[in-house]
Amino acid sequence: MCRFKRGNVLATLVLAFGLLCSHVFAMVDYERSSLSLRGLQEVCVFVSYTTTTKEAGVDSRQIQADTELKLRLAGINAFSTEDLLSAVECLQTPARASLFVHLHVNKSTWPVLGDVYFNSIKLELVQEACLIRDSSITVPTVTWHIDWCQLIGELKGTRDAVKDLVDQFVNAYLSVNPKEER
Repeated sequence: MCRFKRGNVLATLVLAFGLLCSHVFAMVDYERSSLSLRGLQEVCVFVSYTTTTKEAGVDSRQIQADTELKLRLAGINAFSTEDLLSAVECLQTPARASLFVHLHVNKSTWPVLGDVYFNSIKLELVQEACLIRDSSITVPTVTWHIDWCQLIGELKGTRDAVKDLVDQFVNAYLSVNPKEER
């Protein structure tokens, strides 16, 4: 007869779930939200992260640089917001659109799992939007977003995952802003 300790069974279930469902995506209506990217020419890039993300060794400056580069290569003017002065200048641009990259990384505390990390990454584009009932009222609104989470064995996967999500943002942008129109 095989006996399992309660903690081992739980750890095994979490690991199995992570392996079977290693990528989870959630997105708003892709086609409708992509329309909000039409005519977008510039964005401010903000990378936010938790203390556990920094402790796990994820380099937020590299994530910031990767994101800005991918956007610029797609023809989107990306403003850096690594310091307060840059962030203030960025938010004074006419478009006032901001792409937020939210990172949350936790290392497993279960010894049976070894060095396994749980990543949660969210990209959100926030733009000023006006109300239909009164177009003089504008509010900052998330007009495009994507969420992602995964169990991974090494932190390199975090940087790659952010690049993949930024690629999805760029693809959505290019779908409504063909190169010949820009």
